[in-house]
Amino acid sequence: METIESWFKREVQSWRTGASICWTVISLPVLFTVYTILSHFYIFYPFTWISGSISTVFSASFVLLLLLLILVIVVVCVFSISSYTVIPEVPETRLHSLVQLLTPPRPVHGIVYVISGAICTWICCNVLGGRYSHLSVQIASSKSYMLNEYHLFLVLYGIYSGFMYLIFHYVHFNNYLQFSILQQSKFFQVRGQVVDVLLTSIQCTLWQTVYFYPGFWLLGQVPKDWIVHNLSLLRSEQSVDTVYGLLDIGLCYQTVLLGIFLHFMWSYSALLYRVYSTEHLTFPIESAFDNTANRCLIDAMTCQKDDLVKYLGFLDLSWLSKNSIERRAQVFSLSQPGGHPHNWNKLSTACLTEIDALNQKVQEENWKVFVNVPVRQTEKPTPVTVGK
Repeated sequence: METIESWFKREVQSWRTGASICWTVISLPVLFTVYTILSHFYIFYPFTWISGSISTVFSASFVLLLLLLILVIVVVCVFSISSYTVIPEVPETRLHSLVQLLTPPRPVHGIVYVISGAICTWICCNVLGGRYSHLSVQIASSKSYMLNEYHLFLVLYGIYSGFMYLIFHYVHFNNYLQFSILQQSKFFQVRGQVVDVLLTSIQCTLWQTVYFYPGFWLLGQVPKDWIVHNLSLLRSEQSVDTVYGLLDIGLCYQTVLLGIFLHFMWSYSALLYRVYSTEHLTFPIESAFDNTANRCLIDAMTCQKDDLVKYLGFLDLSWLSKNSIERRAQVFSLSQPGGHPHNWNKLSTACLTEIDALNQKVQEENWKVFVNVPVRQTEKPTPVTVGK
């Protein structure tokens, strides 16, 4: 007989994961088009900006790059599934939160995000064109090639953005599947949170860009020397890792816009996965068939191998207690013959067991706090001798 965990993964979780990835794929053309329009922005030449953006969006190269971008995001979404949890790991200190990033399989997720950042940045650079399109540029007076530091700068920033998003994903509990108190439809949940995701992406991008610029100014020579040496390229005449090169307003604009696009794209896919995974799931109170007997509400509430199934079971219990008169009648129905409330006894026992386990954890944590509290040592009073 199939267990409730295997049934949930096969019929429920696989469909919800696929639906969230599909909506991410459907949204990508819109996001990529908006990024393309904003990246070609010219304040002094609006007609050139509009015509150039339209010609870029409807070109064959744009479609090919969009397909590659979709492939990369799908791979990232699939690899990120194992990072989501319903029980967050709350670190004791900031150092402990950074140490947790080294525990498996988080380094693998970091490698996926770093590679994704590099590939997505390369795609964006090809859409930008001009001085950002290629890593090397041919010198007009000879057949030699010269390093294009603008392209290198953005690609390194994309790699850096992937690493910083990994830290954001775990430190800020972006992988936490939190069940909302007010149950709404998926559309309204996404619509209510997408603005916050965008504002968070802008804030995180500005924060990480502030640290990337000094880092590239100090260490930018290292990747440049390695690429020039291994690819036999000439050094660029316009160096970016200087004060004058870093003050390029156009480069700064493209860097910030790229960071917002990458962060929002990853965060938006995570938002869709969280919304679909925490959607209310109705379990039967009891089943008359043997093949579905282990998929009832009590089986979900007592599931120990998959915490998401357990949380969905308790969510369904809360839902039926407020919104379903027919299912409440099933809970309090009496067995025939005998007249015993078997359904209620099972559900109440599961709830009381969970409450006792929670109280036990609270007592253990309180005991740890009390043990670590320093005890004040009191000095013994000196006896006073009264003279005769």
